Amino acid sequence: MNAFLGPLTLGVRAVAFVAWLVPALASAQAITEFTIPTGNSSPSTITGGPDGALWFTEFASAKIGRITTAGVFTEFTVPTASSQPNGIVTGPDGNLWFVESAANKVGRLTPAGVFTEFAIPTAGSAPEGITAGPDGNLWFVERTGSKIGRITTAGVITEFPLAANRFPTRITVGDPVVAEHRQLRWPEADRAGARAVTPRASDTGYQPESTHACGCCGPGYPRILLHANPTR
Repeated sequence: MNAFLGPLTLGVRAVAFVAWLVPALASAQAITEFTIPTGNSSPSTITGGPDGALWFTEFASAKIGRITTAGVFTEFTVPTASSQPNGIVTGPDGNLWFVESAANKVGRLTPAGVFTEFAIPTAGSAPEGITAGPDGNLWFVERTGSKIGRITTAGVITEFPLAANRFPTRITVGDPVVAEHRQLRWPEADRAGARAVTPRASDTGYQPESTHACGCCGPGYPRILLHANPTR
């Protein structure tokens, strides 16, 4: 999960703006909106950067955006056109790491604006979420590839297969208190709606998520939050 001290920062895909929600009394909360320079950019994910600014992905315009806490924007165009950048996170190396859903790549962007892209071995894997792992690597999910990927800061990728048709969408470092071991979590989507996941008695970290509905995935497909150690 990404932490940010101060105003809570929200990214909204449906409209092109970044909004701040200032913590205050419930009766006095204030939202400030900042319009992204590129119209219809479909901002997807946002994270706190290593430079004190906020960094976000522009899914439709294939750009990585940066906004300062004063609301000043800078945009960086991803080298691969129509790549659909999605999840983004700050890595342990002080760079921004993101996944390119359409281009089937993991991208690295330095705070100075230098891109490097790494091709994912599984073709058409549709990566979506990415997180910094407890081992100093970056971990990401392959939605149509039904795999969990790991990439080192040097760009070496290892993939761990899930069961077929799992469609993982997001990933984060889990709380070791609710698990048998240090692990990563990811939500899984069963589009057919016919698969029931029955946790073992020892899987204390299994937690159901709320029903999700969106235009790309169909109405109300079930999502289950699972966790496991892919290297175990």
